[in-house]
Amino acid sequence: MSNCIQFDDWIGGDPQFPSRAWTAWGELEIYVRIAKHLCRGDLFDCLDIANVGITEESKRGQGKFTEFIRHVEEIAKERGLAVYAESISNDRLLGFLLRRGYQNIDIEFPSPISSVFLPPNASVWETPHE
Repeated sequence: MSNCIQFDDWIGGDPQFPSRAWTAWGELEIYVRIAKHLCRGDLFDCLDIANVGITEESKRGQGKFTEFIRHVEEIAKERGLAVYAESISNDRLLGFLLRRGYQNIDIEFPSPISSVFLPPNASVWETPHE
């Protein structure tokens, strides 16, 4: 994606930016949006992480996503938003988010592709593997 908006510019709420966009965070390109989701019976305003890519494969595994998700969680907490990560097919990423306190939405209908959310004001658990 060459037309990415810097994530902090997008989340800053400038009216010129749409409610959904491809954004950049260092070497990461992330499709994000503000939306509502029904999660475990409650409706939440959410900061969605819908897609994540990396521009340089050599940067994979260096903590860029961990840095990004911490930033997202801080912003979401300040704004009273849940964080919603959709369609996760990577078991390592799913485990990472669940260890941080995210809740699997698909508990009644498990599937190989999961969506998870972190409710507003939830405690985030730092794990030694981060």
